[in-house]
Amino acid sequence: MDENKDLIDEIRKHDVMLTEVNSDLKESPNDIDLLRKKGAMLEYKAYNIYYLRKIVLKYSDAKAAAAREERDKLLKDAIRIYELILEISPNHTESYIDLAECWSSLEDYSKAIEYYDKAIGLYNKGYYSECLEDELKDAISRKKEILKLEI
Repeated sequence: MDENKDLIDEIRKHDVMLTEVNSDLKESPNDIDLLRKKGAMLEYKAYNIYYLRKIVLKYSDAKAAAAREERDKLLKDAIRIYELILEISPNHTESYIDLAECWSSLEDYSKAIEYYDKAIGLYNKGYYSECLEDELKDAISRKKEILKLEI
């Protein structure tokens, strides 16, 4: 049960940090780093709330479905954030990867592949930083896994 408490505490900490990021975004609404941080926090919360409720607390099917809906809503909120980043900076490779991950989690694999392809295309055109290389290699691997699922 200590693990559950730790996870709940971690989710609460992220809620506080998310509030702080939202406050910072009021002053700098187009700050890509802050926006990406917000998107990542929404994803984190989505996965951990779902994990806590479905896996750890062993919710019934009806409650698990509600937890999944909440997870999906948070992922869609993250998607809107990443799309906003792309409106500001259309060649932001990391946001394409983030979008692919969200769509994959929502089991919309065709959209996930679309965004992986866009990230890979930008990578091939030189729109990336060195620290992104490993992330892109992982993206290529995940794209291959999705393609196997669709066969």
